[in-house]
Amino acid sequence: MRPEARTSTGTGKTQRGQSMIEYLVVLLAAVVILLAPIPSIVPGTLPDNASVLTQLSVALRGFYSDYSWAASQPVVD
Repeated sequence: MRPEARTSTGTGKTQRGQSMIEYLVVLLAAVVILLAPIPSIVPGTLPDNASVLTQLSVALRGFYSDYSWAASQPVVD
């Protein structure tokens, strides 16, 4: 490429750092969604208004306990 073709226009300097702001906004939205209290999907199993992370951890613990129980059963020939 010729050196003349590489010269930047003035628009590149005004948009510097814009993508970092966009990443921060998306990250902040994801954190708010994960930590915001929401009503329980299955009433009675979780405290009322638990966060998505709390509901996810309870579900994963339940799935793992079911899996570990099934894995501990003897093999029948």
